[in-house]
Parts: sequence; C-alpha cells; structure tokens
Amino acid sequence: MSNPYDLTAYPSRPIPGSHPGRLSSNSLLFGLRTASLASARILEIGCATGDNIIPLALHFPEAHFTGFDYSAKQIAAGQKQIAALGLDNVRLVLESIEKWESEPATQTFDYILCHGVFSWVKEELQEKIFSLCAKQLHPDGVAYISYNVYPGWNAVNTLREMMLWATRDIDDPGQKVSKAREVVTNMANGFDDKVFPYEYAQDFKIKVADLSKHDDGYLAHEYLEDENLPVYFYQFVERARSHQLKYLTESSLSDISTVGLPQPFAGQLANNTDIVNLGQHIDFIRNTRFRQSILCHAERIPNRNIRADAIEQFYIQLEATPGKSDLSIDNASRIRQLELKIDDVTVNIDIKNAIICIALLHERRFQPISYQELCRLMVEHSCLHDIQNVRQFLNNEMSLISLVLAGVFTIHSSPGPYVVNVFERPEACRLIRYQLDAGQDWVSTGKHKSRRVDVFDSFLLAALDGHHKLEDLCKLVSGAVEKGSISLPGSAEQNTVPDSNPSVNSEEVISAAVTNALQRYAHDGCLVA
Repeated sequence: MSNPYDLTAYPSRPIPGSHPGRLSSNSLLFGLRTASLASARILEIGCATGDNIIPLALHFPEAHFTGFDYSAKQIAAGQKQIAALGLDNVRLVLESIEKWESEPATQTFDYILCHGVFSWVKEELQEKIFSLCAKQLHPDGVAYISYNVYPGWNAVNTLREMMLWATRDIDDPGQKVSKAREVVTNMANGFDDKVFPYEYAQDFKIKVADLSKHDDGYLAHEYLEDENLPVYFYQFVERARSHQLKYLTESSLSDISTVGLPQPFAGQLANNTDIVNLGQHIDFIRNTRFRQSILCHAERIPNRNIRADAIEQFYIQLEATPGKSDLSIDNASRIRQLELKIDDVTVNIDIKNAIICIALLHERRFQPISYQELCRLMVEHSCLHDIQNVRQFLNNEMSLISLVLAGVFTIHSSPGPYVVNVFERPEACRLIRYQLDAGQDWVSTGKHKSRRVDVFDSFLLAALDGHHKLEDLCKLVSGAVEKGSISLPGSAEQNTVPDSNPSVNSEEVISAAVTNALQRYAHDGCLVA
C-alpha cells in the first residue's frame, strides 16, 4: 500500500510553538529548568522534510537533532538539504512510530517535539507517542505535542465528513482534493446572505474561506485522512498521566489565561487552582479546536504560584498590537489610555508609566530585549528614576507576569539568532539562500517562522551574501528590472514585467525600494550578523 505522505506531501514548515527555546522559557516560568538549547538533544516525531529542526540545527551548531518519519520521499528531501548545508548535528531517519528506537536505546532527549501527528494516527499509535515520550525524555526534559480538540472540532468535523462523503469513490489524491474543494466551495457560494442569514451558513463560509489559504497537502492530510481523532483536553491529560507524564502548560501561554473571557466566567475561573479543570472550562467557553501542550515527567513539581519577580530572568517582546500605530516614546507621555489588541481581545492601559513601558517595547518590537535593558530604558524615559522603583513598578504595579499570561508580551531565553539592523554589507541566512536556490516560494526566518517571498524578494534575498553594499544591490536590481526579470514592489505587474514609465524605475525609486525591502527582511529575522 502506498504511503499517502509520499503521494501528497504534508507542508513542512518551522513551527514557532515547538521551538525548544519557547518550551524552555515557558517551563522556567513555572520553576522547571531544562537543558540549554545551545547543547541540548532534540527529537522530532514525524519530522517530514525536517523543515522544523533543520533551521534550529543551523542556528544551534552545538545542539544535536534527530527526526524520524515514515515517508521515504520526505526524509530523502530533508537529507538532501542537510547535505547541501553541510550540517553534521542533525539526522533524519526513515522509521515508523511503531518501530522507532533511538540509538542507543537508552538515549534520552531534552526536548521531544510532535507536531501535526497525534490526531492523525490511530489510538494505539497515540499511546505509543506517550510511551515514547515517557521512555526517552530526559528526567529534566519537556515534550511538546500538538493535537485537535473538542469542542471546536465538532463544527470542523461537519466540513470533513462532507468532503469525505463527496470523495468516497475517488482514489487519486489530487482528484480527491480537487473534488473536495469544489464541493465545499460550491456549497459556501450557495449560502446567499439574504436567503441563509443564520449562523451555520456564516460559519461554514468562514471555514471554507480559511481552507482557500492552504495548499493541497494541508487539505489532504488535515481533512481527508482516514484518521483524525480529536480529544477533549482533559482526556489528553488523563492519557498522558497514565504514562507518568504531567501536563505543564501550553506553548502559547495566553491559551491558559482567563483574560478576554466574558464575565462572570473570568471572575469565576480566575482563582481556579486545578489547571486541567481551568483549561477544560476555557476550551468550552472559547470553542477551542487546537492545542500545543507541554508535558514533563510526573515526578516534577511545577510552581503554579508564579512570583512577580520571575519575569526578571527573561527577554521580553511586545506581542499585542497598540491601537495607536504611531506609538513612540516621544508621544507616550501624552496618551491617557492605550488600547492593545491580542487576537480578538482588547486590553486597555491607563497608567502613564505602563504606557511608556509599552512604547519602549513597541519601538523595539522586532526583537526581544532583556528585563535589565528594559529597566535601564525605564529609568531613562519614565519618572521612575531608580532601578528599584522601576522593578517594583514593572513586577507589581504593572504586573508584567500577568500581561505575559494574557498574551500582551512573550518571554524568551535569548534575543534570537538574527539582527534587526541592516549592516553595510547585509547578509541573509544561508538557509534562506539555499531555499531560494531550490525554488521555494517561502523561506525560514531566524524567528523560526516561514515567510512568503515574491519574485523581487527572491532576487534580492539571494543576492545578500555579505559582499554587496547598498549601491551594488541597487545596480543588480536595476539591471534585473531593465531585463524584465523582476518588478519593483508595488508595481501593477510586480511578479512579471517592469513598469514602462522610466521615472518609476529611477535610481532614487530603486534605492528606496531596496532600502525598504532590506529593513523588512531585518524586521522579519532574515538577516544575520
């Protein structure tokens, strides 16, 4: 029988939520120390082409990475990439979950990652995943498992069952995906707002619109696989517990926060000390459909009563979006109330020094800064002209920890393996240049995210080898524009031919386009020192 993942590859990308640095920081917040990523051993279950751990191996050369998957086609593609990059600290192994054994069998891993696998295998293999984590996780290690959950997947199952039924007589994977898209798109288009104003129709249209953003590999494996077994959060935790594994927290800390919940729910749940009971209540209220949970060994004891000064050991980054887009340290003192958006939740800040703090972090939002650096900046720019006063304010009055749990800020163990400034001779990460040379329309950034690239991006990023100054890059771009190879960003036919108006492609315009693009690449984590 053919392997469905050889026939239709599942999209392999960097998964920000699985980054060991995030797992380490979130664990440390609850008092559990894990191995430094700089020298850690990491295992990924179901690694596909390795696009989640290969970037990590490049950025952390002293760490050791192992991934296994049962798709020969995807493992071969990943091994080719590893060889081309000359990496000797990462290996991909062709193996199934049932037969996996590390070499040696007694070897343990500091971090075990399992993304996009658990819900798509039979229950006995889910148990094997738990067993593997219990057996091969270092005593101080943590495991990351993502999975689909009820109640949110109840509605999604309707869409899945519809596609399965419509394609029940089709064997060819490509034809199956095409038919599935056709059926649900036609149904969504048939739900006229005037004739079908009810909630089901609107929700269905939203889900189909979301599907259009994903490629065929995602649809084939997310919706058309034989196995897709969501669970309730409490069931996942109970099954993990039967393997002597303990639920620690979520990769996204705001997923366990009561911030944004309607009253009286938030008040009733705020003092709930049972993390599983709290999490299940939150899932029912938010209609959660996906979780990224962190597990540890059962004998470890996390501290659920987080001290206010725990924030001092981290780098901090603003995650929320200020309602005032031009927020800066220059205008912060004149703002009486600042609105912050986190997904669908709004948080209002009306304390002057808190607004100044957020302005400082907003100006530096493209890279985490240390707590100590934040204190120094607050002494310089706020009316708190003493480090101890600043610490008292940040830790207690502003309660940075509470805002981290609410998703306003994220915590990090380091500033990241990228630079946010454009140097005289800018250089893109060599993984990015390899990916572009391979013809990919996306690249892996230093922020462990994937970034779409158009023709202009592909040309310019490939030229960032650390040898060209701005004027050299402008000449390269100008020549490509003249040849018709690329067009400048914003032109009507950016991905095909250049604008015929000479003024549009003048030296000044080209210089501005290249300069702006370089700044975007730096902000997105594409450049290295």
